[in-house]
Amino acid sequence: MSDSGPSAALTGAEWAWLREIGLRLRLGRVRLGLSQSEWGNRSRVSRVTIGSVERADHVAALMTYRRLAVALAVPLDELLSETATKESWSSRLLRLPPDGRQTG
Repeated sequence: MSDSGPSAALTGAEWAWLREIGLRLRLGRVRLGLSQSEWGNRSRVSRVTIGSVERADHVAALMTYRRLAVALAVPLDELLSETATKESWSSRLLRLPPDGRQTG
């Protein structure tokens, strides 16, 4: 069985991780007060893809996750971290100014 391509089966742990990434992205978007369309314009990612990634409907390309992280002003490694908890991620987002710009 091939382990690549759209038909590759993901494990339960992998789906859980994708759902967590989607939740992190949604929390960040909401924190910035952005609609999916507005975020799409900022990140150059379609609204449909953003919705699909937030719901963990499919695995997006790495560049998609990078663009979304940049538009949230968060490091890609933090977005994709397997060790971050919902609490630590929420705390990180609460430190973002509402316009998403880094200070300091």
